Amino acid sequence: MERIRNSLHTRTLQQRLLIAINGTIVVVLAALIAFQAWDTAGFAKKEAAGRAQETANRYGYEVSARLDEAMIAARTIAQTFEGMKAAWVEDRSLFNNTLSQVQRQNPQFLATWTAWEPGALDNKDATFARQSGHDTTGRFIPLWHRQDKDVVLEPLTGYASSGADDFYQGPRRSGKETIAEPFRTTIGGRDVAVTSVAVPIRYNGDVVGVAGVHLALSSLQEIVARIKPYETGYAVLISHGGTIVAHPDPGQLGRRFDDDGITAGLRGRANPARSRERPCPRSPRTTCSRSSCPCAREPPTSSGRCRSSRPWTKCLRAPRACGRGRSASAQSPHS
Repeated sequence: MERIRNSLHTRTLQQRLLIAINGTIVVVLAALIAFQAWDTAGFAKKEAAGRAQETANRYGYEVSARLDEAMIAARTIAQTFEGMKAAWVEDRSLFNNTLSQVQRQNPQFLATWTAWEPGALDNKDATFARQSGHDTTGRFIPLWHRQDKDVVLEPLTGYASSGADDFYQGPRRSGKETIAEPFRTTIGGRDVAVTSVAVPIRYNGDVVGVAGVHLALSSLQEIVARIKPYETGYAVLISHGGTIVAHPDPGQLGRRFDDDGITAGLRGRANPARSRERPCPRSPRTTCSRSSCPCAREPPTSSGRCRSSRPWTKCLRAPRACGRGRSASAQSPHS
């Protein structure tokens, strides 16, 4: 009886040890499985974030390129006109020939224009009042746009207005290259939504006029509409003032973009070529990758900073691309 009792006691201890050991093994295995799942998910998120960043950069360059070519054209026109003015060239037809040729060679531009301060070009404004390409002031304000297979001339409108979204008064006052806030204007009898890149024209150190290129917002919308990361993601192009310029939902165009000040932070970075993570807007559905885009840099400088005083931003929304509440952000070096 005593042997039976000792045998049962021994078996009970063995069973307890086995249960404890098995329980420990189960806990360790569960922990290992959980860690592996967490590590795999983290790797997947990093890989997805990297792909989202690559997509943001690639399309950021494409959007930037469209505005950069317009800014380069406007800058070239301004520099050409500065040289002509310095050489005492005052024949308005020669200035018009330059503008019309730029427009002919760049059909992607909606219009090419310049506007000069009263009497600044040749002091003959009164002589040209109400003539072709002029309004009642006689100021030199030609705008060339494509019509059918050629380009036609008409006077620039809206240049006298002063406001947050003006395209002439802003660069004239600041003396800086500018990408205007979106606005509506009439060109060739059609009401169109546009932005304008503008470059000041100087003579003897003073700003005497502005040269610029109008771009139809529809052309930027076409580029942005092609951006579909992970099939369900999308991109948003945002003006310097926070207006949605391009969005897959037409109903969002013209509305304010609320991102808790992130885009402003991106624009203020000293080196626009650096990338880093930024908090995402408060959204349970998406994360986003941003690249500050088109500010059309001047020829390479040591700082790499934008010459434009009003750069724009592109926000890339990629579902679950970067993990909740985080975003990969970058400024395009060609912004």
